[in-house]
Amino acid sequence: MLFAITDIETTGSYASGNSITEVCVCLFDGKTIVDTWHSLIQPEGSIPRYITQLTGITDEMVCDAPRFEDVAVEIESFIGDAIFVAHNVNFDYSFMKKHFEEAGIVWNRNKLCTVRLAKKAFPGHPSYSLGNICRHFGIGNEARHRAKGDTLATVELFERIIEVIGIDELVDMSKRGSGEAFLPNNLDAQIFHDLPENAGVYYFQDGKGKIIYIGKARNIKKRIRSHFSGKLKSERRQAYFTEIHNISFQLTGTELIALILEDMEIKKYWPKYNRAQKQPIGKFGVYTYEDQAGAIRLCVKKVTNSAQPIRSFTSGQRARQWLFEFADENQIHYKYCGLPVTDQPGETVEKHNELISSAIRKQNNVYGSFLIKGIGRTMDENSFVWVYDGQLKGIGYVPVDVGISNSETLEDYLTPIAHSSAIESVLRSHIEKCAPRDIVVLEDASIENI
Repeated sequence: MLFAITDIETTGSYASGNSITEVCVCLFDGKTIVDTWHSLIQPEGSIPRYITQLTGITDEMVCDAPRFEDVAVEIESFIGDAIFVAHNVNFDYSFMKKHFEEAGIVWNRNKLCTVRLAKKAFPGHPSYSLGNICRHFGIGNEARHRAKGDTLATVELFERIIEVIGIDELVDMSKRGSGEAFLPNNLDAQIFHDLPENAGVYYFQDGKGKIIYIGKARNIKKRIRSHFSGKLKSERRQAYFTEIHNISFQLTGTELIALILEDMEIKKYWPKYNRAQKQPIGKFGVYTYEDQAGAIRLCVKKVTNSAQPIRSFTSGQRARQWLFEFADENQIHYKYCGLPVTDQPGETVEKHNELISSAIRKQNNVYGSFLIKGIGRTMDENSFVWVYDGQLKGIGYVPVDVGISNSETLEDYLTPIAHSSAIESVLRSHIEKCAPRDIVVLEDASIENI
């Protein structure tokens, strides 16, 4: 088995929008370097001054160097089926994969990270940067921050790692199923391996324990694995991986409760990497207002935190389409909805207000009061989502041997959660595909045994 121990120099810290300026690959069999490939690379753009100060590589040095696409086939052939190894491997791998793809080559390799491996083999060091860990072991590097110098230093570090861990285990760790090669450098592998394969909400935390990302999943371990198996092309994603030191979670039993809890937790902690989820699911809403004549009217406008819309939508076009359908279904005159006026016969203001108020009440309470039953977090309990008059009241878990016959009993197991447009969208989507046997309709706050 060969290891392709690699180091690259680049024009920036993330693959998207930056280029490789130098590549060195040493094929290593566990004892000796079998062969070496090394070249400067023309980045097809200027090298930032701070990069030149760090690496010593100037625009003049690379002006006659080959472009990556000119040597891509040669590099791919050189590496062959060797296991890709680098210090902070996700950085080097993301650049190499991006450049291979731009050259028309689908490139996927098993990989190992010498940062993670050094932590495993030599625990307790204050720093695992290549310079510091090599200095500790007396590994020389006459060309720091240059591809060849750093690659040769990494080879020597890798030799010491092999002495502790062994080649066979390293090969096993490189396999895609192990999870080791995909994990952020600061995350203990055991934390990942101990993750459950059940529904729930998970939390990424930084070195101080602060929550930086919250997600939900039907299978927590599988979902988190997909985070770590993705491409690290953006600066934001590269930084995000560097900050992850720990993962915690809450089991929820069902994906529906995970969705509800995720929304609540994001609003509670406002993690900095949940930028998309912080935005309202519905950017446009249908609102009511009263005109000077006292008539209730409907309009489409952007969602704000100051008022709750009747319905929210991802676009103004979808909101207006729904408004057309709502007006037709409830025989509401278009002029009260801001829609193109037709020859519809008009109603008196009083009659119109009665008609539209009834339609809005029906819309807001389209499903009435009910429970959605589900499995619990363990075999000893069941879960429920309680909706009252069309609004989420909360979630809860009850022992399988406890029968619930009234709302007072249910309150004992309830975790209240505020209704929101995001949760409303989640509930509507779920109810449309929910099995009838999982819905318990509540009559006059009386609850049948769940």
